[in-house]
Amino acid sequence: MRGRMRWRKMAGEIIIIEGCDKVGKTTLAAELAKQLRWMVHKTGQPNTAAPLDEYLRVALLEPGPFILDRFHLGQLVYGPLYRSQLPNRHRYRALELLLKARGAILVQLTAPPALLRERFQALGEDFARLEDVEKLLGMFQAAFNWSCLPKVAMDALVPTVT
Repeated sequence: MRGRMRWRKMAGEIIIIEGCDKVGKTTLAAELAKQLRWMVHKTGQPNTAAPLDEYLRVALLEPGPFILDRFHLGQLVYGPLYRSQLPNRHRYRALELLLKARGAILVQLTAPPALLRERFQALGEDFARLEDVEKLLGMFQAAFNWSCLPKVAMDALVPTVT
């Protein structure tokens, strides 16, 4: 109960969980949803060529409270890396200001590069080299640093959410 109250105090209507693939975002989202009795929206890779439109729809129209299992920061990292999309950071900043007005907080979920490499390798994915995982983590760190949302950093090795 105590942990639930702390999360509710920290977040207005929205908790956004971001981090690289295989870091445990979905697991954390499910844990928080159970504790807080909030809905989870798993956004994943955008379904359109204009992902910002999808993000704005959620930020403006979805009733809260809810948890976002990945949202806009993933696009700032994976868009240029895999989809040759260079997001307009001014428009993304406007999105963040809308989210901030709704009391959103950003949870930065991280894990040691070696652990993430093991998870990628276990699934036979391309990001098996440690240097690649470290680069990806660095790109996410830069995106977190850029964000104007209030942030909470969590390590995926910490087993429980309080």
